[in-house]
Amino acid sequence: MTSLLDADRYPTHELIVLYHRRWQAETCYFSLKSTILAGRVLRSRTVPGIEQEVYALLTVYQALVRVAGDVLAAQPGLPAERVSLTVLLNASADCRGLAAQLAREHGGVPRSWQRAVNEARERYEAEQSEGSSGKAS
Repeated sequence: MTSLLDADRYPTHELIVLYHRRWQAETCYFSLKSTILAGRVLRSRTVPGIEQEVYALLTVYQALVRVAGDVLAAQPGLPAERVSLTVLLNASADCRGLAAQLAREHGGVPRSWQRAVNEARERYEAEQSEGSSGKAS
């Protein structure tokens, strides 16, 4: 429904494009509020601080959307509505926790992080091969 009735000033096609752009912004805003912020409010008390928080939220949101796109590209036939931003956000928090754990256990040197990741991968692969050889017998 619109009050913009002059078809010459407001072509229908342009209104349709603007309508869809608006709903993309509304969907983004809803995702920020309901998933990333999870009901919390912005903490900054200054305009520059609020701007920084909003840009950080938009950066996280964009990263999650890109990961969702990667998931969809890697899984042909997977419906887009099956990819949950909440699940992606929780998975990224798990990764952040792993990074913090690696930093505590192995210091802040990236080379030692890589060594720890390689050790974890080797343990995982060994467990997987033991599990598959155990099932075969």
